Amino acid sequence: MRFPVLSFALCLGLSAQPALAQVFETHGDWMLACSNLNACTVLGATRPQRDRAVFLRISREAGPDAPVVLSVGGLLDDNDPDERPVGLAFEGQTPGLPGPLAVSQDDDASGHATLPAQDHGHVLAGLRKADRVLLTIPTAPDAPATFVVDLEGAMKALSGMDRIQRRDGTVTALASPGGRPASAVPEAPAVPEIIAARTPADAPPAALPEVLRDHLCEDARQAGLGVPGVNLKALVDFAERLTPDLNLWGLRCSEGAYNFGNTLLVGRDDGPVEQIELEVPTPLEERLNGAELVNGFFSPADMTLTGYTKSRGMGDCGSLARWVWDGKRFRLVHLKAMPSCRGILSEDWPSLWQAQVR
Repeated sequence: MRFPVLSFALCLGLSAQPALAQVFETHGDWMLACSNLNACTVLGATRPQRDRAVFLRISREAGPDAPVVLSVGGLLDDNDPDERPVGLAFEGQTPGLPGPLAVSQDDDASGHATLPAQDHGHVLAGLRKADRVLLTIPTAPDAPATFVVDLEGAMKALSGMDRIQRRDGTVTALASPGGRPASAVPEAPAVPEIIAARTPADAPPAALPEVLRDHLCEDARQAGLGVPGVNLKALVDFAERLTPDLNLWGLRCSEGAYNFGNTLLVGRDDGPVEQIELEVPTPLEERLNGAELVNGFFSPADMTLTGYTKSRGMGDCGSLARWVWDGKRFRLVHLKAMPSCRGILSEDWPSLWQAQVR
């Protein structure tokens, strides 16, 4: 098989992916993230203390009847008891919760507790009036640790949620409820549907010659690709067929302490080899490079690529995404992200994109 030298111009018809504009804003200790379905999450997070961190989460789907979900979560120490009573209070005279929440630890180092609906009014009133929220966790008998979240940015984040979901001036608004009925709030956007390509007949993919691999890695490095760390001798992490005559290769050219990157390449049998780019939403374009798959793999059973970028080793910031091959290009199916390292593990990262695969 003959492989022409790589050109970074895409001449296979697999053009650069369109930008997906979503919302991710930071307001002090508070973050607002909204998906393509206008499902929004507001997170108020402390900074980790001795491997512990706590956050307050306010989530809501789009639509007039969508309920508010308030929860407390955190990164907990393995030596702490499995269940912990967490106190939530506000500085000053604003009342907090009447009693502690029972936070249960999950399989990993995180724990969660959902606030009952009858307590939502107390908490939302406190967010509007107080200066700081205090979250107290017993880390040892009679030795509670108090975590503080500044509320300066909370109302900006909640106002942003109301604005994006078009709740301003309605009885459903969280920041400044008004008199308009819930029926004035629009329904959620339709979920994008993607028809996944079928797995091609079982045939071995073409191999990339070693001399070409090294050349491709050098070109990728010249283009600014690669995770911080060590440049490697080119290594093919995965090679699969996307169609009977189109191959996909994941070429590892660099790796760091907890990340490795794959330049994604496609080539037809006896045709040119080209780099492809993946869809990345606009707010994360500076942090995510669609031309490189980090800590990723390809699943031929469902024709998907999965990537997990860690901004630091403990995995409390970064992105987690999945793309599916539709016969022409890889389409974004799901994306969760957390740009700020606040002790929030990936299961609690807000969603920025959701599609349905058929």
